[in-house]
Amino acid sequence: MYCLPILIFLLSLQTSYSELSSEFSTEKAIQYYLLTGGTYTITPQPCVDKALDADGDWKIIAHNNSIVCDSWNQTCGYLVVQSDVYKQIIVTYKGSVGEQVTELVGYTFVPRQPLGAGRVHLYMYLAQNATWPTISAILNDTDTADYDVIFSGHSLGGAEAVISAVRVVDEGIKDSSQVQVWTYGQPRVGNAPFSNNFDELFPTSYRVVNRKDIVPHVPPCDAKLLKQCWPAVLGYYHQSTEVWYYDGFYAENSTYRISTEPEDPNGSNSLIFDYDAADHAGEDGYLHFDPQVYGLSNCADEYWPG
Repeated sequence: MYCLPILIFLLSLQTSYSELSSEFSTEKAIQYYLLTGGTYTITPQPCVDKALDADGDWKIIAHNNSIVCDSWNQTCGYLVVQSDVYKQIIVTYKGSVGEQVTELVGYTFVPRQPLGAGRVHLYMYLAQNATWPTISAILNDTDTADYDVIFSGHSLGGAEAVISAVRVVDEGIKDSSQVQVWTYGQPRVGNAPFSNNFDELFPTSYRVVNRKDIVPHVPPCDAKLLKQCWPAVLGYYHQSTEVWYYDGFYAENSTYRISTEPEDPNGSNSLIFDYDAADHAGEDGYLHFDPQVYGLSNCADEYWPG
């Protein structure tokens, strides 16, 4: 007579592992950002060990830091880790390097790629598309059909994370309830219809902005007065939710402001033109380091002692 209650109890324990918390925390934001270092190195295991908890028994499923993704022979990359304990997969994308920032600007006025309910930046789509055959095949594995997925990335990598989230749902690989997105210094990705649809699909999405970082403010939106953006079909428009570390994303006790409204004029848009590229990466950047330098050091303690 006790078999059924015991079975229900065991099943409740099993399913609880696959439930992702929807709440924002700086601790979790630090973990996902540290993991981006693994997209730059040829030996990502130290970065995984540094970023994620040992209890999750995280395994590297795929890694590539040198996929040619544009006409300049610039490279894109990714790191995929999986926890069978938590029933979670994290896909982290490599950020902008070399001429890619120039490419982002150069492609601004190129007709945008249809995706979801709107259109997205062509260069960002092409960069993401170069990684997609491998990533989509991993996420299509029937053995992990019930696993949740976290897409993450810094800079261009953040844009790729946003595009991947939409594609994984559009292509029927995952339900939107199984997907979260955490980005850092992410540029604008698509127009207002795309971003509005994104917000409907993914209620748990956090776009972290460090101080005066300029990259989240490119490509430019269609300005409405000085601090606001029109939700235009032909212009760029951010998705929610912005987490603005106005004094810097530097430690677990760093203060921040959450904006659930897209392009909130009281968030980082309130800076108007007072932006600074130095806050994107390096000493003044996220966690005081450049993720490329951090990754190439095999995520050495000198950059983030923890």
